[in-house]
Parts: sequence; C-alpha cells; structure tokens
Amino acid sequence: MKYQEGLETTKNWLKDHSRLEIEDILSKAGLSSQKAKIILTKYCEEHRRDRASYDLGMCESSYSHKHTEALCKIKSVLKFLGFID
Repeated sequence: MKYQEGLETTKNWLKDHSRLEIEDILSKAGLSSQKAKIILTKYCEEHRRDRASYDLGMCESSYSHKHTEALCKIKSVLKFLGFID
C-alpha cells in the first residue's frame, strides 16, 4: 500500500499547471505558508525532498508528512472546483 494512495491525480494536476494556477489553488485551499512553500518547491521549482526540506529548515520526515497533508487539502479543493474526479 502506497503512503500517498489516491493522490496521483492531484500530483499530476500540479505537475501540468503553471505556478499562477497552483498559487490560486493554494490560496483557495487555505494552506499555511509553510505548506504552500512545500508544494511550490516540489512542483514549481522541482526540488527533491532532501533539498527542499533542507531549504525550509525541516527534517525529511516532517517535510513528507506536511506534504501529504497539503496534497489532501488540495485534492479536496480540486474536486470541489471540478478540476479532478
């Protein structure tokens, strides 16, 4: 069983859209600035987990946990807005 099971469509949406569209969704999701930075570093700047967590001053496990929480919130907003199924 995958840790982020069911979040593939959300990840694909984030990979396929521009920074402006992602920032708009992040603001609609009401994410904290830290979680928004995690998403932007991962999907816009395309940094790996180890570098992104270092840049944000977090350990890798905390980074991964907060990344998953952010993806779950984004998924619910994308579903609500009809961007994903």
